[in-house]
Amino acid sequence: MTCWPSTCLGDDERAGRVPEADIPFEQPWPLESWPDMPTRVLVGRDDRLFPAAFQRRIAQERLRITPDEMPGGHLVALAHLVELADRLEAYRTEVRDARPRRSRADRARSEG
Repeated sequence: MTCWPSTCLGDDERAGRVPEADIPFEQPWPLESWPDMPTRVLVGRDDRLFPAAFQRRIAQERLRITPDEMPGGHLVALAHLVELADRLEAYRTEVRDARPRRSRADRARSEG
């Protein structure tokens, strides 16, 4: 189903009367550290808003990650939707396959 702003948003949202939350800018991160989650960085090679060299540097400095790159600009999903979906699915599969498998007995103990 396609949902366009004119049909999915209420009158206040369409008129711009609903302010965005300021919490992310006003309050510190509530946990001691980020969750232990696999992280990937995917750079649009032709991004002019955040050039690829800048994104590579930030990913390396802050996350110690060498990003993957693909063709496309800042809105890579608009120009390369299928390739992006394939990349995201590959990441998901990689993470799923890397997880240790639990036996049925282990699952039953943790659920019961």
